[in-house]
Amino acid sequence: MIPVRLAAALLLLASAAKAEGAKTEGDPVAGAIAFRACLSCHALEPGRHMTGPSLSGIYGSPAGKVAGFDRYSEALAASRFNWTPQRLDAWLANPSALVPGSRMTYLVADATVRADLIAYLKALHDGRTDGLAIPQTTVLDLKTLGRASRVEAVRLCRDTFRVTLKNGVTLPLWERNLRLRVDSSADGPAPGEPALLPGGMQGDRYTLIFHHPAEIGALIKSECPSPGATP
Repeated sequence: MIPVRLAAALLLLASAAKAEGAKTEGDPVAGAIAFRACLSCHALEPGRHMTGPSLSGIYGSPAGKVAGFDRYSEALAASRFNWTPQRLDAWLANPSALVPGSRMTYLVADATVRADLIAYLKALHDGRTDGLAIPQTTVLDLKTLGRASRVEAVRLCRDTFRVTLKNGVTLPLWERNLRLRVDSSADGPAPGEPALLPGGMQGDRYTLIFHHPAEIGALIKSECPSPGATP
């Protein structure tokens, strides 16, 4: 006969193991909420690639092989595994430990949150979306901006960009406070219609977004206002 204390200890161990197993399975509803932190870099819509690839259908798929995404690290592109729950957990916990040379730097230290995220991705893979929030990536369509955000001309004089907008307003911006970007996607500006967006207060005050890199040299003119002229 098993002593009472030993039986109690075994029961506690079994209960703990059961609880751990339940935690490992994860909660897809909680995972849908946790996934919001991923939306700055990943979308769930098929084919919408951002800093990272779309995660639509990622569960169980080959690593580093999403069609249309061209920014994989060489290490991840050369990997030979599928995104199983175990691989996903290891990746979220420490990407560079799983794939040395990978570019992802975001870590999910909490094992419960990792399990929830994996459960969410699995639920989407299995088509179990009832009761689950499907967060959509919110991307501003730059073609819809008004004249106060569309650029007519840009002049560079010494360390100052003077950006003239379609509404006639000209903004003088220190060269380090203007970030130049390109967006050729469906949400980007129309060809020849660059957009100016306000930025934060930690350096980049504005972002000037072009449809194609060739437009940067064509639009920005290196010239200073004539003496006595209105800048």
